[in-house]
Formats: sequence, C-alpha cells, structure tokens
Amino acid sequence: MKYGILVLALCSYFVVWGQRKEEREVYWSTGINGGFLGAGLSSVRSDSGKYTMERHAAFAWTETGRGHHVIPANSSIGIHTGILWKDRNSENFTSIQVGIQQNRSTCVFQEGFASKKPVEQDHDADDTGHVFVRYNWMETYKYINTMVSVQRFLFKNEAGALGGPSYWYLKGSFGQSFLQRNLGHPIRQGYSELHDNGDGTLVAARTVSFNANSYVAGAEIGFRAFSEEKGESLDIGISCFMPLNTNYIRNYTFIKDNTVVGRESIALSGTSIMLNATYSFNPLLKPRDIDSTEIREKEEDKLVHARYLLGRKVHVQEKMHLNAEQVVIRLWDKGKIDGDIISLYVNGEEVLHEYTLARDKKEIVVHLRPGINRIVLHAINLGRVPPNTAAMEVDDGYKPKVIILNSDMNHSGALEINNTAP
Repeated sequence: MKYGILVLALCSYFVVWGQRKEEREVYWSTGINGGFLGAGLSSVRSDSGKYTMERHAAFAWTETGRGHHVIPANSSIGIHTGILWKDRNSENFTSIQVGIQQNRSTCVFQEGFASKKPVEQDHDADDTGHVFVRYNWMETYKYINTMVSVQRFLFKNEAGALGGPSYWYLKGSFGQSFLQRNLGHPIRQGYSELHDNGDGTLVAARTVSFNANSYVAGAEIGFRAFSEEKGESLDIGISCFMPLNTNYIRNYTFIKDNTVVGRESIALSGTSIMLNATYSFNPLLKPRDIDSTEIREKEEDKLVHARYLLGRKVHVQEKMHLNAEQVVIRLWDKGKIDGDIISLYVNGEEVLHEYTLARDKKEIVVHLRPGINRIVLHAINLGRVPPNTAAMEVDDGYKPKVIILNSDMNHSGALEINNTAP
C-alpha cells in the first residue's frame, strides 16, 4: 500500500504541479465500487474411489450441505482515490488510483454422497411422500486486497447516461491480499472438519496448504458516463481478480459405513470474474495561473478544433474572413427539393430549429463576435436524396458569398468565419 501511495504522489506532482504552462483538465477522483453476479474458479483432482464432488456453475444462490448460504456467491466492494487527467491533444483521459477492496470467490460442488437423497415430506394430514434433494458443498475464499490501478478512457460520444460525455475504458491493477477467510473463519493450514450426512456417510475435509499472502492482478473493461461538468461518473464493466498463487488446498476423504470410499483434493486460487459498478466524485483541481493572452488563444484554438456537436463530428467545409459585427444568412435547397430538415447552430447556440429547406430563401440575422465564429449545419433527416445539402449565402453588406454545406446523421458540415472587427 505504501508503494501505491508513493506512485500516486509522484504522478500527482508531474501531472498537476509539473505540467507546462497550458491548460489541462485534472480531477481528484474518489469513489466506491461493488461487484456481483460472478464466477469463482478452482481445480479438482480425484485421487481414488468413485465418490467425488462435482463442480457446479459458480452462479450460486444456494444453501450448502454445511448449513451456509451465500447471496450472491461472488462479490467485491471497495473504495479508491487518485487523480484523473485529460490528454492535452485529445478527448481521452487517464487515471491512477490507490484503493482497498474486499473480494469473495466462491466455488460450489455437488457433495459426493448427496446426488439424490429421499427426504420424507408431509403434504397434508393423510399424505406423506418423498422428495429428492441435492446437497452442495461450498468453499469460499474471502480476502482484503490493497492495490494500485491505472485506467485509460477512450472517447465514445458527447452525450452519455449522466448528461456528459461517455468513454470506453480499460483498467489494470496490482496489489496484495491479506486477512483470508473461508465461510467466515480464518484460513489456516491443518484446519479439519467432519460433516455427518446422518445416513452412515461422512465427509472429512482438511486444509493441507495455505499461502498467507498473495499478489493479486486485476483487469476490467467497460464504459464510463460523466455528468455534464464531469463532477460525477459511473463505470459499468466486467472485472477479473487473479491472485498469482494457489491460496489453499483442501483434501477430502469420503467414508461410507466406516470404510474410505474416495479421496479428492481441491485447489482454490481465489480468481473471480464478475460484473462491477463504480460511482466516483471528481472535484476539479485548480489549474496553474496562465497568462490571459494564452487563455484567449487556447479558447480560440478549442473553437477551431472542436470536433463534436450533439454527439456528431463537425467538419469545417468552408472558411472566410470578414470585418462585420453581424451578417445576414440565407438558406435554401439549391438542388432537388427532397424534404431536407436542418437546425443551424452559431458558436454552439441554436438559431434555427428543425427547418425544412425550400426553394425560397430563409433569412437569419447572425451576430458575430471578434475572432473565430463557427456556423454548423445539423441534419435532422437525410431527405429523399442523401446527404442533407443546403445552400448558404453570407451577406456582410458588401459582397454576398454563396457556399454549400453537407451533413448526415454522423457528421455536420460547418462554416468558419474569422471576424476581424473589434
């Protein structure tokens, strides 16, 4: 754990305080996670005899032959904290965190003597019958794990489940386990138990090997949804925790009518695969002070290279230079009238809502700000002849200029106007 904190401190220095004099989104990320609906893994070896345990599917919601039940059979819960930062030249993020987690990996077996046992059952006052039941044997490896993790987020789209952008992610972790337990009891070498089925059959179990500490590797893949300001986030993914050692081995002896009729050994590593959900709070860290000229240049650069609007990629198809506080925009369908419907955005604000292009020109007065302005044609449909195409006349009062913009359901065409008016 101490090495994880050291790694986090060094990364925090280089990312937050050691950064160059330019803006970067950096967040402190703290959250809680829970895993469930998973599968635990083990290996079974029959040493002799015909009476052995049979491995069940690990989705276990069952009572065992030893009087225990687990709902769900495999689970995890933990907390984490660390830093999250955005790439300088893309929409992607990276996170480094330290955390502590409790994992449980459960393996369920059909007990060797209990494949089918008749049990009397009263249905009513005059009717007594038999039902056949199956008894299970359960081994559970439960441990605490301290870890360091690295998570990489790849941009998916602009609008996700929480109102902000969403990302695909891949996460890797490494840590060490301690406080291992089985069905609530500390695991220790030499521990024995004897289960009497009550019909002349016995199962004797003994722990013959135990590794008190194990390194644990982890991996997870899924997607993350941010809130609008990225202050909160939700991860949904499939995770796998893999202790790098066999943590304990149990030998089983099956006894029937005072005679040994089978021997078996089961090795449990504690590996588990499960569905995992993580909810995080991400307060924005204050960036270093930047010269006001650099800030303005950065904002203009972001506007020039902004790639998305309403989840679609924006392509700048035309550029022009003007010296005007406002212009008149005229829109029409220059080709075949095929029912194209568009919305028009100026610097991210909608100025025309779901308008059907016609032969007649639609006139809009647009106010320009100094510097870079972007006018985006957002397609509502593709009409009868894709793509959605509009003619646009830009009139600054001197010499009108006509351009053609094309948009579809994945990309939006844009006009970029560099306004030199103060």
